[in-house]
Amino acid sequence: MKVVFLDIDGVLNTDSMLFERHRLLFKGKRKIPFEKGPLRNFCRLVKWMIDNEAYFVISSSWRIGSGPRDWNEIFVHFGIKKNLVVSVTSYGMFRRRGEEILHWIHSHKESFSVERYAVIDDEDFDIKGFVPEKCFFHIDSGTGITRKNVEDIIDFLSKI
Repeated sequence: MKVVFLDIDGVLNTDSMLFERHRLLFKGKRKIPFEKGPLRNFCRLVKWMIDNEAYFVISSSWRIGSGPRDWNEIFVHFGIKKNLVVSVTSYGMFRRRGEEILHWIHSHKESFSVERYAVIDDEDFDIKGFVPEKCFFHIDSGTGITRKNVEDIIDFLSKI
């Protein structure tokens, strides 16, 4: 199985979108903009994941107080019927998200057979040094995830 550890702010929510009105509410608080460039690009990744036995684990700060069911309900709004979010990383156990990601991989070896994984995030200070560079896809928070980012991620995950 292929796993994508996903951050939200800076990847789907860009610096330039923070105050736009058209947003999808998440549990009454946080909002994800829709019909914008980063989400169009993200949809390309989602389509590929549906066809290729790949799943999301949410590593964003948005994971606090949420679970896979919450995230899969959001995806339904985009017409995605497959439960693509299988988990969220632990919170508060470690000081850095890179440690949380590695902990998730090691603690889920038996339940999920992770053959390859990618980490998508706009911040690297708490990921670098834990996650191999080849698995980390640094996103510019000003533009969000681009078509090129998605192509690189798919290319990486497609290799065995």
